[in-house]
Amino acid sequence: MAVLKAQKLIKRINVNLGLTPFLFLLFLLARAVGYADDARITKGVEINYPGDLTINSTGNAYAVQAKNSLTPKLISTCTISISVTTNSVCIGQTDTLKAIGANSYTWSTSDTSATIIVSPTVTTTYTVTGNTGGCVATQTVTITVNPHPLPTISVTPTSTTICAGDTAILIANGATTYTWNAGATTATITPSPTITTTFTVTGKDTNSCVNTDTIRVKVNNLPSVAAHLTSTFTPICSGDSIILKGTGANTYTWTSISYTVTATDSIINGIKFTPMAGIDTFSVKGKDTITGCVNTATISIVVKQSPNVIVSPGAPVTICPGGSVTFTVSGAVSYTWSPTTNLSPSDTSRSIVVSPTVSTSYLVLGKDTNGCISGNYGDVIIPQDSIHVNSAAICLSNSVTLNASSNIALSYTWSPATGLSGMSGSSVIANPRNTTVYTISGTDAFGCSGVTTATVTVDSLPIISITKTPTITCSGQPAILTASGASTYTWSTGTVAVTNTVFPTTNTEYTVVGTDTNGCSNTATQILLVNPLPPVAINLGLTSAILNLGQSITLNASGALTYSWTSGNVSCDSCASNTELPIANTQYCVAGADINGCRDTVCLHVVVENVCDVFIPDAFSPNGDGQNDEFKVYSHCITDLTLQIFDRWGNQVFNGSNSSAAWDGTYGGSLMNTGTYIYQVQYTLSNGKTTKAKGNFSLMR
Repeated sequence: MAVLKAQKLIKRINVNLGLTPFLFLLFLLARAVGYADDARITKGVEINYPGDLTINSTGNAYAVQAKNSLTPKLISTCTISISVTTNSVCIGQTDTLKAIGANSYTWSTSDTSATIIVSPTVTTTYTVTGNTGGCVATQTVTITVNPHPLPTISVTPTSTTICAGDTAILIANGATTYTWNAGATTATITPSPTITTTFTVTGKDTNSCVNTDTIRVKVNNLPSVAAHLTSTFTPICSGDSIILKGTGANTYTWTSISYTVTATDSIINGIKFTPMAGIDTFSVKGKDTITGCVNTATISIVVKQSPNVIVSPGAPVTICPGGSVTFTVSGAVSYTWSPTTNLSPSDTSRSIVVSPTVSTSYLVLGKDTNGCISGNYGDVIIPQDSIHVNSAAICLSNSVTLNASSNIALSYTWSPATGLSGMSGSSVIANPRNTTVYTISGTDAFGCSGVTTATVTVDSLPIISITKTPTITCSGQPAILTASGASTYTWSTGTVAVTNTVFPTTNTEYTVVGTDTNGCSNTATQILLVNPLPPVAINLGLTSAILNLGQSITLNASGALTYSWTSGNVSCDSCASNTELPIANTQYCVAGADINGCRDTVCLHVVVENVCDVFIPDAFSPNGDGQNDEFKVYSHCITDLTLQIFDRWGNQVFNGSNSSAAWDGTYGGSLMNTGTYIYQVQYTLSNGKTTKAKGNFSLMR
């Protein structure tokens, strides 16, 4: 292939397709008929070729045809491809589109990165334009949208935290088929991860819609549990106590094949116990209380059998003071006795004689050929006559039971006989008149005796008295009874106090029981003579009355010697009789006292009705017969009145200005003629209302 360089003959032909021009050099083939070389363009073509050229355009490729036999072709120099995760998605699902083949990109979504993530809701075609140094190419891809929502995938774990070596159960829900990132294709998987791991499941439903869910399973390490032995004995013999201690965890539980560990054996971070003889393996289960993970460690222990040391006689031996007893021991190789007091011949003998002065337990330790040591006791009991008798304090004339007790005494004698029900036996009744000390002697089965004393203290009875206030008791009125001579008091009325307030209506006897600080009690009585109350009454027993406003009432108290009005605001508090003019409902109460000072109170409730009638007559007859002799305004509730009277010619014949103003039918001392007269009146009622009125009336004789 040869390149033709005929610059002087070059004819420039520009083919502008509306894109940015890009210059290409046309390679011409020399002499080979029908041979054409290829070049590629994307935006524009600039051709240098001599002669008459023909340019054809098909898509992004352009052919340049000369009239000679050469046919060179210019084809696009840029190619672009798009890769997708999937060509079909469901509603709500995302898809990843990745363009390849250019240096920069512009998507129909306006994104300019090579890779974009889309989530179409309907079937959509996406276009990308790529540019490589001015060379431009486009490509499209269509994503089909399945009109179904994504399945809701969830993972239900039995636990999101496990211990190393444990298995987690993960159950996927929400789809039809599942694929786990661990490779499983079942809904349920049981992984045993050794480290904290995140599991992802992809679920597909019947619409072929796919969604995912993830779950993180945390794996906790097992605690580093170790078992340790703590013992102060070498070797460890049966009967020795040891401590097994676990480390590396927070709580520990020990178990054994042959030894049962009970709750009472447990201690903090260990167990103190006495192992059995032989070889035993103990297992400790240590738990990390933060993670809940458990690990186990074991330890083996060898326990030698301790010797069985036997002392003869084996049962406790009872001797009297000054006596002795012989003990013999067997079952070991060597022995040591303690205490060594009153012991012979030596504390290392197999057989010893002891003569203690008090009860003593002799300990013997025997050692065998393994070096294990066991012990036993020889017990000597020296009876002691320790007699116990209760002392007591009683009140005069009371009695008390005295009880003698002892661990060894079989019989008892009592003295002196004063106030006793008997002089022998473990129990007697004492009723002395004065404080007495009794001596008690007890004898045991060995003939040993002991003596003790008991004191019976006799306390005198308190002297109780009652005072009363006031000195005269009135029926139903309070009387205060006060007791003295003791510490606490209980009255026959049930009151527990020094004083007792009573309200007797008849002659009554009251009793009080007084108890002093020694617990001794005595009684006193008081008879109250009750005087009747005076028969006080108002208006002979009237309890209620109804008045019209402005009407007065006379209150007459009776039945007593003196009186005291306690309510109602009467004009005389100490008078037996009062006349009152109430303007509102009022309760009048009077207290009456008789010659004994007994008082009673009664009340009269007065209801005041605000009914105010005014009557002006239309005639009167001033003839001196005592009836209808005056012309006036009639009302019980007028507080102010002005009355004017005129004859028929308008001459004033009367003018009165008080609430009781009245015309007697005269003028200037002379009788007026019969006939018609005119009145004008203005009056004010007790309720404050003022009224004016006028009219005619007749004077008749």
